Order: sequence, then C-alpha cells, then structure tokens
Amino acid sequence: MRIIYLIFAIALLVGCKPTPGITPTKLAHQIADTDHIIATYYHRTGHVPPEISEFSITITGDDARQIVRAISQSTSDGTQTLCMPEWELQFYKGTNRLAAVGFGCSLVWVNRAEFRDESGTLEKLDHAIYAQTRRLPVPTNGTIGPLSTY
Repeated sequence: MRIIYLIFAIALLVGCKPTPGITPTKLAHQIADTDHIIATYYHRTGHVPPEISEFSITITGDDARQIVRAISQSTSDGTQTLCMPEWELQFYKGTNRLAAVGFGCSLVWVNRAEFRDESGTLEKLDHAIYAQTRRLPVPTNGTIGPLSTY
C-alpha cells in the first residue's frame, strides 16, 4: 500500500510543475494579434478598497505590443513562488477576447504555470497600474500612458 501512495505522490509532484525553460508558446500565438489589453483587479475574497476592486484600464498601441512581447518571451524555471496574481490581463482584437492571464510584479500565470518576464516590462506595468489606482478619482478604462515613464 505504501508503494501506491509513493507513486501517487511522485505523479502529483511531477505533473504539477511546468517544464523548465519553456515559454508560453500557445498563449503567444493566441495573443499575437492583440490590439488592446484590459487590466482589471484579479478578484479574490476579502475586503479590497473600491479604487482597486473596481479599477479597469485599457492599454493600446506600443504599450500593448510591449506587453504581448514580454509575455510571449517569458520563461519558467519550473519553480513556484509564493506570489499570487494581483491583476487580470485580458487580450483583445477588436471585440474578440483572445485570452486572459493572471499577472503581478514580473510574473504571469498561464494554466497554473508561473512565467517570469526578465525584460522589466511587466514590472513597469505593475507599477503603472498601482500608480493609477492611487489617483483620485480613479479613471475608468483610461490609459496608462507610455510604460517608459515608470
């Protein structure tokens, strides 16, 4: 009976980790034609101030292309951090939703696998979003401006 538990435990450990060094290739293909991204709070339970929980911003143009490139080139080393997604990035072409991912700091979560952006683009986006949420009144579906300013 112990051998069955051991095999089950090994299968769980091996099956839950992404392959080290891989990129989110399928997602990269899905979001390649993105013309705008909508960032919203990644809803969880608990009290969250309305300026964060109701926040929504649309990202277009060069900033959207930089974010798509950063996510497409992000990698996983197979480890998991203790971080959780703070925001959801929804990728659109026109009115068609192409995909959505959890996002926070320099990390994105794709099908529960964690991928890190080494370019710094996602970290700048994270700072830009937080900067917008601290402004009163919070612009709904506004723009964040060039990421280069953060």
